[in-house]
Amino acid sequence: MGERRQRPSLLPHATAAVKQLADATALLLLCSFIVVNRSLIVLKLPPGEPRGGFEVPIAVPALGVLVNAAMIVARVTSSTAGGRALAIAGAIIGGIVLLHFIVGRRT
Repeated sequence: MGERRQRPSLLPHATAAVKQLADATALLLLCSFIVVNRSLIVLKLPPGEPRGGFEVPIAVPALGVLVNAAMIVARVTSSTAGGRALAIAGAIIGGIVLLHFIVGRRT
């Protein structure tokens, strides 16, 4: 009788792809936190802005920007983070910026 050949498993490739996508998603989430905190800083800066019902010292969003930026740097420079995750996140951000300029210019 002939030997049975095992088919190669796709599982290692699938789990690697999911991990890279998860790493890219984490980077994008940290980037969105930076955008939100930076927006809060911009909204608080104009003088004469009426006080709202909930006020946060400007140091809180500034610290949020710094901490999230540090977390992005730590994640990108760590040995476990793949360069492919960074490339995926960069491509998504680049696509968003490109769409903004294409669609935003028409309206």
